[in-house]
Parts: sequence; C-alpha cells; structure tokens
Amino acid sequence: MKKQQFSVKELLFKRQLSIKDSLIAGVVVLLVYWILLSVCSAPQSKGLSDKNAQQDGIRAVDMSKFEGHGYFKRNRNKIKTVVMKARVTEEEALGYGKNTMNTPGRLTAVYFYEQGSVVPNDRLTLSRDVFSANDVLYEGFGYSKWKYAYMKAVTGEEIFVDCEKEPLNALCRS
Repeated sequence: MKKQQFSVKELLFKRQLSIKDSLIAGVVVLLVYWILLSVCSAPQSKGLSDKNAQQDGIRAVDMSKFEGHGYFKRNRNKIKTVVMKARVTEEEALGYGKNTMNTPGRLTAVYFYEQGSVVPNDRLTLSRDVFSANDVLYEGFGYSKWKYAYMKAVTGEEIFVDCEKEPLNALCRS
C-alpha cells in the first residue's frame, strides 16, 4: 500500500490532517503560546539587575547609577567604559561587571569612571581590534584614570580592582 504525501498547504487547506497530526499541531501551538505568555508576563526590572545575583552571592545592582559611554565589541570580545552617576560601592561596581554580557571563552572588561571624567567614547567603539581598544584606554591622550576595573578573562577568571587602592595593578591606568 503506497502512502500518499501531502504538502503542508494541502494538509492545512484540504483538512486532511490525521488525528495524530492534529494533536501534534495543537501541542506545538500551546507550547508557543505558553512561551510567549511567559516572556511577555515576566516582571520588569525598573533599573535593577539581579541576573547573576543569587548564583554569584551579590545583591541586585541599581543600573540607573551607571551610564554607558564607549562600547567596543569585535569577535565577541567586549570592552565598556561607564560613568558612575552617583556614589557607587565596590560591591555595586562588581555587580555591574558580573551582570555585563559575556561570551564564554571571550574577554569582557568594564572600566568605571567618576562623574566629570574625560572618558573614551567613539575612539574606543570604533577601534579595529582588542589591542587598539586597549591602546585607546591605556595610552590615549587626555583621558581620565578610572576608579574600578572589572575583567572576565578568556579562561573565565574574574578580576576586580579598585584602582585608587591598587594604582600599580596592570588593570589600572598609571
């Protein structure tokens, strides 16, 4: 007995779906509906980020205290410069760094500047590679020193430095 093949269009418009096909289609529709409902009804953060808070043992970070300036992204490596718009503790800056998007096996770095600092913006964003981005940060003329530095290395190791306490650290601008 030869099995007859139908296209999706024929199945939908000629109403030749079997009971099994109807059940599968119904389950798929319900699954898609459930996913959309759960995404659309997720609570909004109102400026607080706690994506990694529980797993990393840090508290939620008030994202309104930070303003992004320069953002370099090439080959999934990311370097950000942010200005702290209000008084920010080490824990809050570390929390912001940990909540910054990271691709496993790639570099992510965040440099935190005090309000009123001269911060690299476009020169950082338009850098052609990680090395030229680092030149802008560390050798760029006229830019301020940053207060905190956070880095998640390609190995997954996380480093956080208070550059006022450790000005000679390699992550700090001397």
